[in-house]
Amino acid sequence: MEAFLTEWKLKQLQGVKENGVVGHQMSCTAAEEWEEVIYTFLEERSINYLTKESMELKGYETIGTHDCLLLDDIFIKGKQIQWMEFKS
Repeated sequence: MEAFLTEWKLKQLQGVKENGVVGHQMSCTAAEEWEEVIYTFLEERSINYLTKESMELKGYETIGTHDCLLLDDIFIKGKQIQWMEFKS
């Protein structure tokens, strides 16, 4: 994963893991459908990302994985974001 992340981005991921909050989980079907909507949105705009599953396959579950790690520079209202958590 270091090939995709700067030191700053890796620290951001670690910080979120340390301060993350576990909340209510929705049904698997609804959550999976929502994830596919987001992935389709990103793909239609040629935005590169890694899924939680692909990060875990590379052995990065110990630093905390998010639903989607953005590999491109993405800004929302002037603020850069590197990852997304999908909630209901």
